[in-house]
Amino acid sequence: MSRLWDWVADKVTGMPAADRAVWNAVTTLAEQGEVTAQWLEGTVTTQPEYRAPCDVDEQDVPGMAATLAAANRAGFVTTQSQAGYDGDGYDGAHWSQHAAVVGFADNEATHWLRDSLTDTGVVVADRQNRHLWQEPVLPVTFRDGVPVTDFGVREPTDTVTADARQLVIYDPESGRNDRLWPALQAAADQRLNATDHANTADTHTQDNPSGHPDTPPTPAPIAAPDTHNDDDTDGM
Repeated sequence: MSRLWDWVADKVTGMPAADRAVWNAVTTLAEQGEVTAQWLEGTVTTQPEYRAPCDVDEQDVPGMAATLAAANRAGFVTTQSQAGYDGDGYDGAHWSQHAAVVGFADNEATHWLRDSLTDTGVVVADRQNRHLWQEPVLPVTFRDGVPVTDFGVREPTDTVTADARQLVIYDPESGRNDRLWPALQAAADQRLNATDHANTADTHTQDNPSGHPDTPPTPAPIAAPDTHNDDDTDGM
């Protein structure tokens, strides 16, 4: 019966049982970032909102999936992305795309992204307080000059993302891929390295509660050699 139910669930949800179990276990934004990173790396094959393997624009930006995976583990949980492009499309029209990525981050990660990406040529747009009737979305793809794809539409939240901020990070100049992705990779690496260093320091503190530098143990005193003659019992 269990196998039959898994088969039915696979058909209804479009997700293998292993993937459903992984996603259903997510309770925090950090956990969602880790599972999203695993999807980008191919370990997890589907997402709840995208029942298919990862298909980011790796052909336009080699290493893009790895950059997004690092960003997810660093605290920016991505939901949508595209490479920059400027040229003829599949239909003969002229297509122009801005390199862009959408995702969720808590307040601390939002400050990290803003600080790290300052002066890199990319824009970090906070869509958290945007109402549908107040601000326009961000057009990021154009076909013969007409917008066809927008980033920044308020995405539905759940218990995991309810307190997170929705961000759009994009290159204001279309067609480029040498600004956003290297900057995001460098920012993610910096934060992950800082986190690893902090965890290592915390582990060291737990192992050495006094906080004093490790010192080698004091060797036991060496006994003085016996200068008495065992055969000289009277000490003479």
